Amino acid sequence: MVVATTADGVAAVSARIGDHPVEVVAPSAARRLVRAAVDDEWEAERLVETLRGDGQMAVARPADGVRLDAWMRHTRPLAFGDRLAVCFAWSEHDRAGLPTVRIELPPAGFAIYHASPSLHRLGPHPPADLKPWAESAWHGGIQRA
Repeated sequence: MVVATTADGVAAVSARIGDHPVEVVAPSAARRLVRAAVDDEWEAERLVETLRGDGQMAVARPADGVRLDAWMRHTRPLAFGDRLAVCFAWSEHDRAGLPTVRIELPPAGFAIYHASPSLHRLGPHPPADLKPWAESAWHGGIQRA
């Protein structure tokens, strides 16, 4: 798993992760990534959920193999000309050569919750016109009775 933070936040994140071995990576001058080796992927997911609940930008990261290769390919920053770059906050790629204007994207659930913190008040089945997402057959063909 990986948590995007700042130099000042590394100690708190490392302490919250607990007994898992951590490694700190600095892909840019301002961003620090705390990577933790969690053997059980379900435990990693639970830890990510806990950290997100604490307001941290945490995501489960594959440990190795083809899944990690795909992760690294899909988390590369994207540069638009020589003026703008967009990347995930947890991207492990070096950002030194990127344009000076950079936008970092947090995990989607983090962004939706923090952008609209009162959404939880809608309950598990909010009215269709208030959902911040759109369900379709592509999402698994959810059938409701």
